[in-house]
Amino acid sequence: MARNRSNKNAWMPQHTKLDGKWFVYYRQSTKEYKRLCPANAAKWEKMKAYDLFISEPESNFNDCINAYLESNQFKSLAPGTQKKYMSAVQTSKNKELRFTFGSMQPEDINAPLVTRFMDSWHNMPEKANSMHTALSAIFVWCIQRGFIVGNNPCSIAKKYPGKKGGRYVEDIEYKAFFNFLIDNGKTAHAGAMAIAYLCGSRQQDVLRLTKHRPFQHKENDCYAVKDGLVIYQQKTGKVQLKLWSDELRQVYNLCTQNSSPYVISSASGGMYTRGGFNSTWQRMKTKAREQGVIKNGFRFHDMKIKASSDVAPDKRHLFLGGTQQNAERYNRTPDSVDTVR
Repeated sequence: MARNRSNKNAWMPQHTKLDGKWFVYYRQSTKEYKRLCPANAAKWEKMKAYDLFISEPESNFNDCINAYLESNQFKSLAPGTQKKYMSAVQTSKNKELRFTFGSMQPEDINAPLVTRFMDSWHNMPEKANSMHTALSAIFVWCIQRGFIVGNNPCSIAKKYPGKKGGRYVEDIEYKAFFNFLIDNGKTAHAGAMAIAYLCGSRQQDVLRLTKHRPFQHKENDCYAVKDGLVIYQQKTGKVQLKLWSDELRQVYNLCTQNSSPYVISSASGGMYTRGGFNSTWQRMKTKAREQGVIKNGFRFHDMKIKASSDVAPDKRHLFLGGTQQNAERYNRTPDSVDTVR
């Protein structure tokens, strides 16, 4: 008769098991996994290892940071946004989120602490606001999944008032620099500038444009179709079809006279990196100012400001694919209002 082995491991504490060569703590509901000691250790050694593990402090905010950075939500952010969040979490200065809050229990991080943290960065308000955004994103993600019980302190601790960056580029400046780029053989940069303006699109979305819909199509692809340009806006997650206009069609044809699959292609025919594109953009902008083509420089992103400002106010949010409030952030033209009658 076979021996009954049902009580063989009855002494083992809850959520522990023998896993190969290890005695481990494992909780199925949270996927928490911890090697405690070798499986061939004496029973008293296993109990001691378990007791030491149980008596350790609960997970701290550093664990919350790591969990968020490994999440699909973080990985789905635009590369530039990921870079900003990583800089907000930890850099060489050791003053950022991980250094300040990492060893604390999440529930002990409250609005006054976050506010004082923001105060310590008063000389760098943009950096402070970037860290506030990252901290809030971590809290929201963890609260939604039950890793943190409580409220998001960033909803009370406010950011520094933001100043509107960039400026409106006048038509004469736009046309002068566009023609300057063409005359200097920088057709890709002139085309990218024009498409960004005509479509109200961000640089990274313009650089990803392909002449045809990819064979293995993904939601965030940007490509040309019969009726216009399909652009996925990474900032808002909105997919828009920017219908052809005569000017947009002319710019598209100007940029696609090669065999590259990309509308805006590098010299090698591949997709431009932002660094490579911006390096040439800055160099040509400096050259144009030195030659008196333009008086003042402007950012590539100012094309979106110009586009938003040139669109009728009631159509601005539809054009940009966002909310009315966010669309107004890009407007640099005065509102037209009636006088008192």
